Amino acid sequence: LEKKSENTDLYKKFDLCFSLNNSDVKNYDRKVANYITEKYKYQKKKTINNGLLEKKTLEAYLNEASKTRTFFPAKLFDVITYNYVISKVQETDGQIILSNVKYIFTIFRLSLSLAQLRFQLLVSESDVQEAIRLVELSKKNSYFSENKEGERKNSTTQNKIYNLIRNVSYREKILSLDLFSIEKLTLSHGYSRLDLIECLDFFESLSVWTISLTQGKIVFLV
Repeated sequence: LEKKSENTDLYKKFDLCFSLNNSDVKNYDRKVANYITEKYKYQKKKTINNGLLEKKTLEAYLNEASKTRTFFPAKLFDVITYNYVISKVQETDGQIILSNVKYIFTIFRLSLSLAQLRFQLLVSESDVQEAIRLVELSKKNSYFSENKEGERKNSTTQNKIYNLIRNVSYREKILSLDLFSIEKLTLSHGYSRLDLIECLDFFESLSVWTISLTQGKIVFLV
């Protein structure tokens, strides 16, 4: 043992030492290598796709789906418009994220594509909602990739009041609403007159609606 070691002082610290020597390492390695190669040498190559579609199949499917002439129902534009207004400005952890008109075109194209993938002639509301979900997830990944707590906060007072007003507009199918009725509605939900004024000014600055003080009305622009 001492002949094979350059530092015998290390072994002097122990009462008993065991030395394991393998003088036939090359022969052992050769046997293992031969066993592995012989086992797989004549075995046919198997393609394991784990349930995935082949490239040719996927290309053929997409090619056929693109030939479908899909139309967008006019009634679904209100859904896109509503979500566009909500996404116009997001306040998340003090950071303002602006959404421009490209948001509408993106949702429109994605909805058409999703319907085409199902060979549908008309876009459904579920297609629109799925397109909106994909866009929102994309925005979250873009701005909060390093912040797991970054979430879109639509629960602000201004957004809540806007939802109340917009729901009245949808329910009554009118774009012009009386300011006195709106104030009464917001007060009944526990908001102050100052909250309403801030909401009206905020969304007017975004060109969502315009306010006519002489007529006492607000008129939706989008």
